[in-house]
Amino acid sequence: MKKNSNKSELVINSFDISFSSQSFGVLRRALFHNIGSLKTKGFLLRLGKELGEKTATELLEHHSREYIANHAKLLHKKMGHVSDVVTIRDQEFDKDGNLIYINTTGVWFDSFEAKLHLAHHGVSEECSCYTLSGFATGYLSIAFNTPVMVRETKCKAKGDENCEFVVKLEKDWQEEYPEEILLYNEQTIYDELELTYDKLLKQKNLLDKVSLFHYQLTESVSKNQSISQVTEMSFHNIGIPITIEDRHGNMITQYGLTAAQLKEIQSVRKSNMFYVESYNQTQYFESKKYNQLKTPIYLENKLFAYCSFIYFEPIQKEPNDHTFLERISTISTLCFLNEKLQFEAHERMKISVLDDLITKQYDSIDEIQQKFKYFKQPLVGPFYVALAKVTDKSHKENTTDLYPTSLEISKQCENEDLIVIVSRYNEYCVILIGSPIKTSNLKQILKVMITKVQKLLTDYTLKIGVSDKFDNLADIDTYLLQATNSVRSPSHDDIIFHNDLGFIGSIVNTYNYEQLMELARKELKTLYTSNDDKNKELLNTLYIYLKNGGKLEKTMHDLSLSIGGIQYRIKKIEEILGKNLKDFRNSAYLLLLIESMILIEKVEIKT
Repeated sequence: MKKNSNKSELVINSFDISFSSQSFGVLRRALFHNIGSLKTKGFLLRLGKELGEKTATELLEHHSREYIANHAKLLHKKMGHVSDVVTIRDQEFDKDGNLIYINTTGVWFDSFEAKLHLAHHGVSEECSCYTLSGFATGYLSIAFNTPVMVRETKCKAKGDENCEFVVKLEKDWQEEYPEEILLYNEQTIYDELELTYDKLLKQKNLLDKVSLFHYQLTESVSKNQSISQVTEMSFHNIGIPITIEDRHGNMITQYGLTAAQLKEIQSVRKSNMFYVESYNQTQYFESKKYNQLKTPIYLENKLFAYCSFIYFEPIQKEPNDHTFLERISTISTLCFLNEKLQFEAHERMKISVLDDLITKQYDSIDEIQQKFKYFKQPLVGPFYVALAKVTDKSHKENTTDLYPTSLEISKQCENEDLIVIVSRYNEYCVILIGSPIKTSNLKQILKVMITKVQKLLTDYTLKIGVSDKFDNLADIDTYLLQATNSVRSPSHDDIIFHNDLGFIGSIVNTYNYEQLMELARKELKTLYTSNDDKNKELLNTLYIYLKNGGKLEKTMHDLSLSIGGIQYRIKKIEEILGKNLKDFRNSAYLLLLIESMILIEKVEIKT
């Protein structure tokens, strides 16, 4: 470009290579087809910007910046970009002539690029004069000696009447359209390919590492390694401490943490762990003391445990750590499933032996004792028999499957170093307990076991009756009866030993059930023999009254009745029985009789 000496006007030289608009349209269409619309948009914006900058730089050799800025519209027309340009200027300069503000709007008439887009692509969803916008951006940035950006707001290519644009300082567009500014600064295709190669190489290395790690984990399962061995191997491969906790937060196993770090973990409450982000089902939490990446472990479609990476300084979480943790979780599921199957197989063998013992399916008791030796922990005497009554909290009848409860009882007893066999006996779980050193503290061990089982099986409550200690397994029937009487006791305690029943336990064990029932018919009369609801209420009242030692106020509170109501019922009962309940001999005798009937399940009392 040069200045004509005869006329003060812009003269535009030919480019080294000239393109017709049709040829440019073909090139443009090829770009859209081969590299996609977004890449093409960036390419055309940058191409236009470079052409605009080059054009303005050449003009600066002969003209001032102000001159070339004022003749931008004329240049557009001369170069054939548009048929005309109309602008409304709104711009400010400081005292040194530097542009400090610009908000110029304008219209391009008959944009060549809009026509090409319509011809080759049809109606667009966005403004499409990319080269034109880029040219104006580059040209005006040189003319004003500061970065500006020309942004098209309406376009004939998307169905508008004309192509309209707005000119602002680049920094003023930053908040609203940062992504368009980035398009002007994108890398070259070569740089992009190089970066993509680096990313692919990094991804390949990661996949190789994950594949090797997964192979090692799978091999550990094939070798039937325990969950503790899997966590140890994982730590040595990854270098991040690992914990596996049950769904209640109790530690199952861990590797890589010091005693001090474990204490730190126990001291941080869940409420002090702050959620940061998720990767599928894996969640990342942070706290002041350590960070945690946590993923669930499912067993038979139920949440069973959680597997976690623990990050104490200086260990930092890497972007792909969740990939490794999720694989550990998957393999942990297989390990737990293997352990569960092995445990159940062993338990089924033990159940079979106990069932044979109870049903007398043996030639000699030595045969049973020989089978005990094949257990992981041989069962030796002296023994106890316990019966566990499992009650559904929803009060549904005959719906409790005792097998899962039996397995859980056996597992928790094993955790407490209590050697047992657990099976089903009528509507109870029957537990044959061997006598390790800890049996001196048997009640406390059973309490811990009940608490753990009820925590895991939240829909059920357990009550356990325990027999006296015995040596001869051939006498198990006697001690089953003791355990039965104990568990049927109206006591509210979770664990009732046969010794706790005292004299009443001896009565029930000594008397024939028919004799006791005949005695009840004779002494309790219609309170026992009638199925009438009123008589059942009176029998219930009698038992509570006798249990409370004849105290009216306590009985009134327990039955939620008025003092007058209690007195009326007691009078009615005395009339039916023909006995004075204030006589200690009568009340003691009747209480023993009713409790005996409760133990043999011939009377049901609501307490």
